[in-house]
Amino acid sequence: MGLFDFYKVNVFTAMSGVVTFDGKPVKGIKAVLNVRVVFNNKNFTVSTETDDSGRFYFDAITTNSINTILPSAKMINQKVFFYYQGEEYLGWDMVKNNYEYNGELNDLSEPNSTSNIIPLILTCDLKDKSTTRKAGTHEHVALTGICRWSGEPIK
Repeated sequence: MGLFDFYKVNVFTAMSGVVTFDGKPVKGIKAVLNVRVVFNNKNFTVSTETDDSGRFYFDAITTNSINTILPSAKMINQKVFFYYQGEEYLGWDMVKNNYEYNGELNDLSEPNSTSNIIPLILTCDLKDKSTTRKAGTHEHVALTGICRWSGEPIK
């Protein structure tokens, strides 16, 4: 552990998933991740393409900030877009309100909250409509897009 590790901020947890069209994996879809950290206005943009099985992957993103020890609002805008046949699809759009790894879908504020972590493993079907719903175990965090996490209840 480094001397200044308490300044480390996780702004995006590693994410993997599969992009499908009507349930069939699609190869060569461009996937773009945009992350904007509100407290310092830092922006991160990463892109990748789906493989032969429609799979994509984004690494975790961390930064350092003195904000970890100051009282302040924690706001990290995260968006994932997919591009297919000239169309843009919103896969993931949320404001992460913590600096924790796996904090997107998991309210980690409770002492035993790490026992049933929802990982960022997604299925994103381009034929689905973008919906807004509660983000995992968070009470007041919304997630919008076509991507669904493993085990997400469909309403």
